[in-house]
Amino acid sequence: MGETYKRIVDGREALVQVADENVDPTTAQKTVVEYKCHFYEWATAYTGMIALQRKQRSNFRHQTAAETAAPVIVCAVGKSLMDEFDWQFAGIVRSNSVRTVDDGMGPTVDEMFTLTIDGPQTILNNSMTVVHPGDYLSWTFYGEDKAKTGSMVRGKSGSPRRVGIRVAEFHDDCIIGKALTFAKPGQILDILVKM
Repeated sequence: MGETYKRIVDGREALVQVADENVDPTTAQKTVVEYKCHFYEWATAYTGMIALQRKQRSNFRHQTAAETAAPVIVCAVGKSLMDEFDWQFAGIVRSNSVRTVDDGMGPTVDEMFTLTIDGPQTILNNSMTVVHPGDYLSWTFYGEDKAKTGSMVRGKSGSPRRVGIRVAEFHDDCIIGKALTFAKPGQILDILVKM
């Protein structure tokens, strides 16, 4: 796998990857890995999405109080597997937060939404694997082929990559809970969230 860097492609900022490390990046065949999305796409959170917060990077502590506000993300655009070490599971989105297109000067208000941090919850199987009841699931920044998952109808440039799920391994630090139902890729499933 070659070098990945940012470049303007078709009027949008994109992450571009050079096919071979031994080729000059200015003349090599380039592949768009993913487009940088607009803020309203990045910040929109729908019910069932996985929310993450930074580990020890701010004054916000990981608390389980009844009402605690903390900055979280649900979008994985620009994140790689190496970035997983800096993030931790915050919860599953329980109430929608749909952002509108802004004037380009940034958001004017903070949008609050609630998270489920324990108990049963319904999420989307946005991985390429089948999930069976009893499987432990973990979150991941890894993005799989959008055309093959069939989870959403996507536009030409694709919708933003969201935090995904995978069947957890024994030593996984990113475990979010246990599957309660069977789900093929692109189907919804019930999980038991464990903090």
